[in-house]
Amino acid sequence: MNEFINILELRKKIVDDSHLYFDFFNYIICASVISAVGLLLNNSLFLVASMLISPVMRHVLALTFGIYVWDLELIRNGFKGITISFMITLFIGFIFGLIHHYYDFGITDEMIDRTSSTNLFWSAIIAIFSGFALVSSVIEENINNLV
Repeated sequence: MNEFINILELRKKIVDDSHLYFDFFNYIICASVISAVGLLLNNSLFLVASMLISPVMRHVLALTFGIYVWDLELIRNGFKGITISFMITLFIGFIFGLIHHYYDFGITDEMIDRTSSTNLFWSAIIAIFSGFALVSSVIEENINNLV
């Protein structure tokens, strides 16, 4: 019975974290700008920094935990957050693409690395399994696995 209560508490926390608050939009915009600058300047450190402040993992957690326990509300919240993150990032990328076009920064190695279909495929696989690992670490309260 105690495990069931813990799962319900965990579910409530994940649902609360997967709502779209002002901070979500603030962080996703900041992460997108930092990432775009990292691509323009060929700086992988900026790309890593953008991943650290990005709030998308909350929604990946909601989606994967929702799939894990087959909870449609969590699946919907996770998918909605990921989709909105994608749209905001795409819009900011478009703006920086226009800046790149007019100021001609050139094509950087970071841009090339992230546009190959092989890298995209393997990045998606890693993201999916990272989400499932995140669910397990949250359920087991093993904070070391979060990285």
